[in-house]
Amino acid sequence: MPTLLVIEPAAERPVLKWLGSLGVADLERLLDDGARAVRASRMSPAEGGQREGLGQPPSGGKS
Repeated sequence: MPTLLVIEPAAERPVLKWLGSLGVADLERLLDDGARAVRASRMSPAEGGQREGLGQPPSGGKS
């Protein structure tokens, strides 16, 4: 089963994980969500609000 991870480079930890295959449009959304998750992981909880992270489907994507 394919597994995609977005890694936060400073902490070297995953901030987003996707199990399974996906199409081009879903991959683009996943990478956009990954970039947001990396930015959110660098903020304090008060600055970041609700964070996206492990186990979350891409925004607007299938569950």
